[in-house]
Amino acid sequence: MLALSRSELDRHGVAVALLLDADLPPVQADRVQVQQVIGNLILNAVDAMEAVPAADRRLSLLTQRDGARISLSVRDRGVGLPADHPERVFDAFWTTKSHGLGLGLSLSRSIIEANDGQIRAERPSGGGACFVFDLPIATDVPHA
Repeated sequence: MLALSRSELDRHGVAVALLLDADLPPVQADRVQVQQVIGNLILNAVDAMEAVPAADRRLSLLTQRDGARISLSVRDRGVGLPADHPERVFDAFWTTKSHGLGLGLSLSRSIIEANDGQIRAERPSGGGACFVFDLPIATDVPHA
């Protein structure tokens, strides 16, 4: 998804930090649907950093294992989440953007939950926003 988003990332001067664990097992999920969620989170992060000075536009992606689940965190250094109810960003038709319908994160939550996962929004110290989703590790992986 980073390759598909590269032109937007470059156009907006967003630096990307990858903290990806190379030894993670596959997850049990629909690949195309999860790619759509990741793409949405990346493009939302780019939008959120539009007003941030170019030198501070950083996107971090982190994967890790937690028991029988794998998580992906997508963190930006943008405008952040609502202080009172950060989870409100998942409500359909709720948006902080001047463009868009406010459906991307609502659909992302539906997709992750349909794949037996969970997604949440966090307000990290230092500002910005962090979206984390986890999915179950595949139990019936064919061996090569």
